[in-house]
Amino acid sequence: METLYFMLSNIKKKVFQFSNSLRKPIEKRYKNHKGFFCPVPFEKLWVNDSHYTICCLSGSPMRHVGETNLINPIDAWNGEKTKAFRKSILDGSFRFCSGCPSLAPKVPPLARIDEINDPFYADIIQNKRLTVSKIGYLNLAYDRSCNLKCPSCRTQFIHLSEGPEYERLKTLQNKIIKDFLLKNNNIDKVEYLKVTGSGDPFGSKLYMDLLKSINDKDYPPFNITILTNGVLLTEKTWSELSCMNHRIKEIEISVDAVQEETYSLIRGGSWKILSKNLRFISRLRNEGRIDFFKIIMVVQKHNWKEMKDFIQMGKDLNVDEISFSPIRPWSGNKTHCEKSAVHVPSHPEYHSLLDYLKDPIFNGDSSVKIQLGALQSLRPISQKK
Repeated sequence: METLYFMLSNIKKKVFQFSNSLRKPIEKRYKNHKGFFCPVPFEKLWVNDSHYTICCLSGSPMRHVGETNLINPIDAWNGEKTKAFRKSILDGSFRFCSGCPSLAPKVPPLARIDEINDPFYADIIQNKRLTVSKIGYLNLAYDRSCNLKCPSCRTQFIHLSEGPEYERLKTLQNKIIKDFLLKNNNIDKVEYLKVTGSGDPFGSKLYMDLLKSINDKDYPPFNITILTNGVLLTEKTWSELSCMNHRIKEIEISVDAVQEETYSLIRGGSWKILSKNLRFISRLRNEGRIDFFKIIMVVQKHNWKEMKDFIQMGKDLNVDEISFSPIRPWSGNKTHCEKSAVHVPSHPEYHSLLDYLKDPIFNGDSSVKIQLGALQSLRPISQKK
């Protein structure tokens, strides 16, 4: 019995030592993040087909704050999970953010509290508000309907126009309209509405019905950002949205190529139509009818050698930003993505890409902003070679 007592005492001692060793790093992290603030969970809400999300960090255990089938949008925006996430920012622990790439280097969106001048955030910090009355950025990404079939995104065409899934998402969209978008809704306002990140707004019956319904009589002022592959954004489509196109302030086009052959291989759309639409959107920007124009390239095996030409194409179109991001297996062919992931060290063209990224053209200049995203981390490696 005495032996058992000492054994249990020893186990208890080791458990205490182990828990104490865990506590120190937590307290250290807590202390390190005091005096900093992240605005994301106080201003942004993403809605996909299954979840509401308030954080862009894919590994966060609390980024999903509710299932779209179970709770209404307003209950996700100011629900208990959301409040817990916000509290972790305000108490300085950032306990759900350990994998965030902005946390350790203290880079945006992280900001020093003593440098925050916006009265909206200053009020949240001072009064430790967990309930927020407005949404700065509402991203609708619940319908994957699209006119294209890019291998990195899907293995077949998706177009919902009827059936149980369509009706489910239509119900979700109606709740979003009621809770957030119509006049006399459940919050003060939405500042920016973004459509989409899952399919194409002009290839979706749901999104087109929403856009065509927006008018100044029934909807309060808010700006709109469109993310599209651009093929269906013709002058005719723009005219069909005349009741609300003055709200569209930002247009982002995922292009992925400069050469027609490359575009056909990666996207399979009409390069001729896309080129015409890009010139039309450029004209909208030059005339001041939109405020921001961005083109995007998902970098992969078949197009990385066109990155420099893509920058020149962006300058010719007078875009505001040129964005690059490495290919990821979002929902498409995983094997295809692995073979195309030239940014991965095991890829046979990886070192050639590193040499390519040494070019000072990727530094950008005053005429256009260049965003390399996750590829930026490869540039220091390329400089060492």
